[in-house]
Amino acid sequence: MDVLRVAAGDGRLTMEELDERLETALSARTAGELAVLTTDLPEVVGETLVEVEDVVRIEQQGASTRRGDAWVVPRRLEIRSSFGEGRSTSPTR
Repeated sequence: MDVLRVAAGDGRLTMEELDERLETALSARTAGELAVLTTDLPEVVGETLVEVEDVVRIEQQGASTRRGDAWVVPRRLEIRSSFGEGRSTSPTR
């Protein structure tokens, strides 16, 4: 419920949305029912709202790809690599 309150304080939820989600949270019986209440909220990196992409595709041949510093992990990541490598460091989620 704290996640929902913070999201409302950040402006990611209206007060009406907060009330609806808190009511649903209070009647939830499983962790899955609770998880659904926050999956659509934009991520916050530092003080910036960042939308999580559904799918990120990386295609490469004979090279390396690296994601460094702070980056938002997508819901789904597809990597096609021929003769190279992919490396991830410091994801924010």
